[in-house]
Parts: sequence; C-alpha cells; structure tokens
Amino acid sequence: MGLEESWMLVNVDRKERHGSCDGLQFAFFKGYDSLLAADCLTLPGMTRKVAQWIASRQPVVQTGCLSKLSVELLDLIFEHLDASMTSLKLITMISFAITCTTVLEVGKRHLLRALRAHHAYWVQGRLICLNNDLMWGDLPTGMLTDMETHELETTLSEWGYGGQHGSLYQFARELYKNALYPDDLKADRNLASHLDWRLENAEYPTRLLDIYRAEWPTAEKDTISVLCNLSKMEYVRSDIGFGLDVALLSRICWCSKSAEFALRCEGEYRERLMRGPWAGDRFCITTLDMLSEVFQGQEGKDVSGETEDLLQHLWTLRVKHPVEEKTEEPAQEGSSTKSHTIKDSSDSDDTSSESDTSTEDTSSDDSSSDDTTNDEESGHIDRRK
Repeated sequence: MGLEESWMLVNVDRKERHGSCDGLQFAFFKGYDSLLAADCLTLPGMTRKVAQWIASRQPVVQTGCLSKLSVELLDLIFEHLDASMTSLKLITMISFAITCTTVLEVGKRHLLRALRAHHAYWVQGRLICLNNDLMWGDLPTGMLTDMETHELETTLSEWGYGGQHGSLYQFARELYKNALYPDDLKADRNLASHLDWRLENAEYPTRLLDIYRAEWPTAEKDTISVLCNLSKMEYVRSDIGFGLDVALLSRICWCSKSAEFALRCEGEYRERLMRGPWAGDRFCITTLDMLSEVFQGQEGKDVSGETEDLLQHLWTLRVKHPVEEKTEEPAQEGSSTKSHTIKDSSDSDDTSSESDTSTEDTSSDDSSSDDTTNDEESGHIDRRK
C-alpha cells in the first residue's frame, strides 16, 4: 500500500469537514462517529408547546403597534431577520416571535425553516467521503462548479505539490473548518446554552428556550426514519437492520479504482463502495410520513434493499480484531457462549444465545460486546442505531 489509508467526510457547500478516520473498518464496525453526520442531517420540528400556545390563544384587543401590522408585513420582518448576517439570527427571530401569540402564529413557518437550518445545518450540502489517495480531478462528474474547480486549481499550487494540482481531500484538510463547531451558529448556541444553565432550576422555562430546543419526530417510538437523497429522489429506510449513519457512509465513499483499504469488500460490492452512487449529492433525514413533503410531492425510489445487501456483505466478511478473538476463549473452556455485537453507545438491539437450549435474555448483558459470531452464521446482522 502506498499512502496510509485515511478518509474524510466533507460538505462542499459549507466548506466543512467532519473529522477523519484511519480506516473505514473503524467507522463501520467500531461505532466511531468521526465520519458520520446523522446529527446534522436530521430535520427537527416545532415543539408541541408552540401549537398549544397558539391553540389556547384567547382573542383580545391588542393595543400595541404590532397589532396594526398586516400578516404580509410580519412575513417581511421575519424574512428580513432570517436573511440578516447577525450572529444571533435565530435567537432574534424567536425573541420577536414570542412578543405575542399573534406574531408567533404568523412566524411559525419562518421559525421552522430557521430551526432546521440551525440544527440540521448539513441538509442540502453536497456530501462526499474522500480517500487520501485521490488524484486531481477524480470526482463524480459535475460535482464541482466551474468556480470551485478554479479555486482548487489556483489555491493548492502554492502548497508544494510540484506544480501539480492537489486533490479535494488535500484542499479540505487545509482549508475546510470543523463541522462540529460551525462558526455561523456559535453565537446562538452559546446564548441558548447560557440561558439553559441560568434557568436549569426554573419552574417554567422560557418560551424562547422551548422553541430553540425544537423536537425531533424521528425520535418518536415506532417511527420509521428515512435517509433522503434530495438530488436523486431516493431514500433508505431505518428498518433495514443497519443505522442510517452507516447507510449514508456506504453510499458516499469515493476513492481511486486502484486504492487499497483494509475493509474487506469483494466483487460488485467493492466497486459500489469505492465509487459511491450518492457521492456528492444532497441529503436529509426525516420520517417516512414526511417523505412526500421532503420530495415536494414526487415519489422517491426506495433503495433500502441494495443498501442492506452491501452492508450485510461488509459485516459477513469483516476481519475480527485480536481483542475480539480473546472474548471467545472463555466459551471454549466451558463457560456459557453468547452472541456479541459490535455496537456504538446508542445501540439497543437484543442479541440471542448461541445455545439452542438457552432461553436467557442477554440483551442487557451484551450491549457493549464485540463478537458477531452467531449473527454471521445466521446470515443476517442487525445494526440498527
């Protein structure tokens, strides 16, 4: 192998990178989140309290100046605040909205749009997971604009690449910012955190915080979430048995055809992983019942099956780490054998006993173990996050 294997998830539109990883096997099998972006792709909703405030509003005669403004003028004010470059844009919009329930009712859709832009700040961004061996120009066709291509051509030449252009991986490593701490959201987050701390023991939290915190429909019990490709109108369901984070990763990787990497992947699956069909596209995560809204009334294509096939292939061929092998030794000496699954901290799946005669529920005992022996033998591995 030439260069050491390294991968980086980047958002071209926001000029941000989401960490790096020394091997895809760590991102897929060890629960490392350095390459994953589910948190900043999931669309929030307004809290139920907002709807309750509006529904319980008692008709009163308003005497203030805001009562004299038409709905059209209130819309213009919200649009102006949303378009402003102030470092406290979202907090300012919320502060204006809670002046009275009439303004809040008019501003609800503006606030929802602003909340999504704030909390799900990678939505609509072009995402691609790059390998460090990429050569100049080796990118999905049409992914970069002419201006972005020119920027790559003229910027990297001064960094000592012998007169040759560098790759997007090198460009992002040098110039892109860390997506975990986006500068344009920092002021709003700091103020909200400060208010949250000061009101931690308050009996009635402020309406400002109740709106800012938002709600995530994908967190509701028994809800099916979907990873949506907004560029191709395709989606992957969360009930395929694997998390949407690894589903996204499996479809946006991009490296040269001659690249070597430690993750075992063969045949057509290798080609599909190396040249991800979604690399450079735009995404969001929402609920299945919101799919029509996200796709603006169009019917999307369900690619859950092919995504699950690739992920199942990776888990079937995965190479066990020596630490995992050691966990099997006590079982060979006569102790009870249990199925172990490599999980991240949020994984809550149940695992089953290897013995046909055992009926003991081991889900709570094995939540942090690493071996997937039984799952591999059965041909299916559940990796829901």
